[in-house]
Order: sequence, then C-alpha cells, then structure tokens
Amino acid sequence: MKNKELDCLITPADSGNRDSEEDKALLTFKKLREMLEKAQKLSDFGDSPNEERRGRFMRGTKKLCTSFCKTLKQMRQSLSQAKNTSF
Repeated sequence: MKNKELDCLITPADSGNRDSEEDKALLTFKKLREMLEKAQKLSDFGDSPNEERRGRFMRGTKKLCTSFCKTLKQMRQSLSQAKNTSF
C-alpha cells in the first residue's frame, strides 16, 4: 500500500459536524474493503505462485485492515456516545 492510500484512511477529527464524521468512517470502511480486494488480486502471481510469499502478504494485509477497522469502530462508538450524551 502506498502512503497516500494510508493517509486517506486516517482523517482528523472535526469537532464541528459529527454526522459528517460518521459518513467519513463509512466511506473509509468501503475504501478498506476495496483495498483488501485489490491486494488479494495483486497477490495472485500466476500459475505457480510462491505460496509462502503469498501467505505472508495476505496475512499482513488482513492484519493491517483489521487494525484500521478496530480503530474506526472505536471512533464510531465514541461518536455515537457523544451524540447520546449531548442531548
């Protein structure tokens, strides 16, 4: 993954409109899913791929996406809690 792709996944918190933050989180989940699909396609090296190399690549990609998903879920939960307490 390129640094630009990773940078677009992490968006700074905007204290203004919380709804837009949730929209960004949903778009980010979609982006993560697309990146994982692209990584899976790229890991196909042809008729006789190096299985060990492919396995490491796939595990690394899944770990990276999992950590981002956990962070984003925590952000969404904190946003929903903030909405509930603000009323």
